[in-house]
Amino acid sequence: MMRAYANNGHCADALELYALMRRGGVLPNNYTFPFVLKACGSHSKPPARGWEVVHGETVKTGFDSDMYVEAALVDAYAKRGQISYARKVFDGMTQRDLVCWTTMITAYEQAEQPQQSLMLLCRMQREESLSPDPVAVVSVASAVGQVGDIKSAKSVHAYSIQNGILGDVCVGNSVVAMYTKCRNLEFARMAFDRMEDKDKISWNSMLSGYVQNGQANEALLLFEQMQDSGCQPNPVTALIMVSACAFLGSRHLGKKIHDYILKNEMKVDITLQNALMDMYAKCGNLETASKMFYEIHPKERDVSSWNVLISAYGMHGRGEEALNLYLQMQEKGVTPNHITFTSILSACSHTRLDQ
Repeated sequence: MMRAYANNGHCADALELYALMRRGGVLPNNYTFPFVLKACGSHSKPPARGWEVVHGETVKTGFDSDMYVEAALVDAYAKRGQISYARKVFDGMTQRDLVCWTTMITAYEQAEQPQQSLMLLCRMQREESLSPDPVAVVSVASAVGQVGDIKSAKSVHAYSIQNGILGDVCVGNSVVAMYTKCRNLEFARMAFDRMEDKDKISWNSMLSGYVQNGQANEALLLFEQMQDSGCQPNPVTALIMVSACAFLGSRHLGKKIHDYILKNEMKVDITLQNALMDMYAKCGNLETASKMFYEIHPKERDVSSWNVLISAYGMHGRGEEALNLYLQMQEKGVTPNHITFTSILSACSHTRLDQ
């Protein structure tokens, strides 16, 4: 029952069942702990001191040295972002399989510590003679992308080809994203074009790569190809294309993308709404940007919503309105961030309100 709850995402139920089991005097074993720890790692709000209690009970019952329990502890701590605890358990393990190494490599990659991730990969290959599987390659490719090392990127790509795993769509996507982060769009497009199976992530990775590297026109051409391919764009695609139009400053293209979003009844969350406001402002349509801001329910506006319009006013030389909006922001109890202050200073300098 514990396994069923944990494997199907019912983390709260799994933890409640474990507590009931302990109150009933039933002792957990090495099969119980991995599922309890999986629930702890995945639960959005684990019980207070849940980590200490469960980890402590693995020690009390003598199962803390079981490889599967140790691996579950590493995974649980890593998922909660407690990398130092995960590493402490990892370093104390007498046996480690590929899954455990991959968990730790991924933990560092997701914590934006790519050098640690890549050092651990080298250690795994040197000490254990283990070869990365598709799951590990995805994490390694992301770490290489964060470092921006094109030589290492080519090595990851070559390894994927030589080991016959490049056909895995997740691996293919990670290779495309890796090359775009290394600012090598030629290799990214080559890897993208050679993918036999492409999903939305594949297209979005390549589109995002073009936009982030200042090639918005290429993104627009690829967006047309995406639609022709039969792959239906999603809100992430829309966000990327809105950014492309903002970069180009084209009011016509911006309106076309917005109409596409509305026509296809895409879900417009606050992130996409803010991006649309920013696009209209950068395309010279401050009136529409302002109108969109005031159409957002006050409770749904986040700090970025305010920042976009403050910046827009400044961009169009309307510093007094930017300052008034900043004062409204404070009255509404929204906490400004460094972008807010930068936008206000910029707006004031544009209209000489800083003198």
